Amino acid sequence: MWYNRKSTIFSIAGAFLVAMALAHFVAFFVYLGLANTQNRLVTSNQYLFMWINLVGFILDIQALYVVSTYKATSRILNWTMLWIAYSIIMIIFAIFMIGGYGYQHDVPASIWSVTWIIPALIAIIYTFKARSGYCVSRMMGIDEYRPHLADSSLRSMFYGFMQSVFPPLFWILNFVIAFCLILQALWLASDHRRFPAPGVTSVVKANNNKSSYNMHFWCFNADKTKDKSVENPTFLLFTDFCEPSTSMVGTAQALGRMGYTACVIDRPGYGWSEPGYWPQKPDDVVDGIESGLSKQNIKGPYVLVGYGQGGVWSQLFVQRHADKVAGVALLDTYPNTEILENFAYNKTDAMKNLQGLSTWPKDGSDDPPPLVDPSAEHKKSASLTAWRAFSPLAFVRSKNQDWDGYKPNEYLSVHKAMVGNNYYYQACYFEYDGTGTKIYNEMFMSMKSATKSILAFQHWPLRWPAFPVGMSGTKTVGSVNTTINGNSATDSHIPLLLIISETSVDSNCKAQGITDDDDCKDWQALAWFRYRQQQMYYQTLTNNVLLLLCSGKIDEDPYPCSPGFVWKRPEWVAIQLVGRFIGTDAIPKPSESPSSSVTATETSTQTETKTPTSTFTPTDGQTWATTQTVVFTTTVDGVPKVVIATDIQTRTLGDATPNTMQ
Repeated sequence: MWYNRKSTIFSIAGAFLVAMALAHFVAFFVYLGLANTQNRLVTSNQYLFMWINLVGFILDIQALYVVSTYKATSRILNWTMLWIAYSIIMIIFAIFMIGGYGYQHDVPASIWSVTWIIPALIAIIYTFKARSGYCVSRMMGIDEYRPHLADSSLRSMFYGFMQSVFPPLFWILNFVIAFCLILQALWLASDHRRFPAPGVTSVVKANNNKSSYNMHFWCFNADKTKDKSVENPTFLLFTDFCEPSTSMVGTAQALGRMGYTACVIDRPGYGWSEPGYWPQKPDDVVDGIESGLSKQNIKGPYVLVGYGQGGVWSQLFVQRHADKVAGVALLDTYPNTEILENFAYNKTDAMKNLQGLSTWPKDGSDDPPPLVDPSAEHKKSASLTAWRAFSPLAFVRSKNQDWDGYKPNEYLSVHKAMVGNNYYYQACYFEYDGTGTKIYNEMFMSMKSATKSILAFQHWPLRWPAFPVGMSGTKTVGSVNTTINGNSATDSHIPLLLIISETSVDSNCKAQGITDDDDCKDWQALAWFRYRQQQMYYQTLTNNVLLLLCSGKIDEDPYPCSPGFVWKRPEWVAIQLVGRFIGTDAIPKPSESPSSSVTATETSTQTETKTPTSTFTPTDGQTWATTQTVVFTTTVDGVPKVVIATDIQTRTLGDATPNTMQ
């Protein structure tokens, strides 16, 4: 026989538990709504509060069950000991949560965790009394109760569920969620203690100067920037999408050891930067970076080093602040990865969108067409949404633990902490949805017609602006001399270094571990388009450009060069940057820099010339381009690399002399 005390909610304990259950229930949905609708990048706590309130709600219901319904018996109820043990564990979990988030000065998270203790204590009190074999209602002093016999199959199923299924099912559910929450709390507390911000932070503005947040700049050998007599540029490193500053710290550190200032930047929400405000135009992020550098007296001129998506941020920085830029390096960068992949795979929606994009803007006011397949965009956005919601649970940390070959090893623990905190997936989600293709859109406004003509002649779907000219005459940056006349699509004083990894453009499916024929065709198409993309960059961004293929095995990285080469071979990357923008004489000899495993001795081994053909027939007054590509295969200390030099000429029908761009 079961006893269901209908007056339980009118008792002090029952009424209190009902009120707490309602509060936790409402708070759960309030925080979920805030996390999905607000304009500030989610500060982790909304999702954290959501999970804490879910655990609290389940605890309230469990305690209410213990107080209101129990099976009468005349013997000792050993089963109640499991309730007592479970409740004690939840109290211990609550103490860990309070301590872990309290150590991080997250007072609201600690206060919400206190609400776990109250229902757990009530459950302990009443289950302990029930061990004596008395009906719980008598212990509560509630005289009015109603006995229920299992007089129907539905009622029998309900009582059976409450007796046999409800307790263990919700014990396990709540235990798992709470256990993941406390592990994350303790990990974050440990990270907070071990890894304080290594760089400096600057307050930058957002929301039309209505709001502000701290942006983190991690600089090496930065003291020299205060010496106005020093003329060497400062290297600014922009990380790939979804990667904090720790992914490029090895390169920045190597540049610092060579005597140059190098700063790697945490965009909003990554690493040690505070969450920014969204929607936020990419221009605002770039301007915030520039203002933060000025506030910290990190002086230019700057050499921008963009890795992956960071290269797109670098290009936008050039358009906004060209007068402060001495050079640009793009490392495995594509203007928009998803568009490139969709075009390579010949997806119908993407093709239609690109056709519209090639003629945009028509009157300066039309919105650009969608840049990617909407279904693919939604799928990725939904995936990031799910991961950001689960980010306060510790098991998410295991998703980002595979960093084989990461250098320098002393920062590996820091790096894992930065991609395992509560902010990481919030930043990934908002950068994808909040800027993402908007970076690509905003660069359209700076496009030159001459650049567009060259790309259209090459039948290349993506568009981007050339680097700004900014000046005329001769400009010397490091060892690079450039003559500017300001008339062509690529007459810029800004030198460029392009580096692509061999595995990203290698069409050998066997080498990639691809065995399926359809997957192989997709990979080969993508590899070819990636390679062609670099050629298009080469021909249109600036008239002073060098393209390198990162290939072969070196001491730093004894494997074929993969897209992770920036954090697998940072010394090699640093040497290429210094050799290109400062000069090969500036590269320390092995005796001067023992940690460097690569020197800069270069010998040419073969030359191949390729001249593309075209049936293009220009009309009167139309501008077109002719190209001649020379591919040099060279060796650097036994390591092969490829240098591609392209002579580009633009002609207008009726002109007798071509305008040579390089």
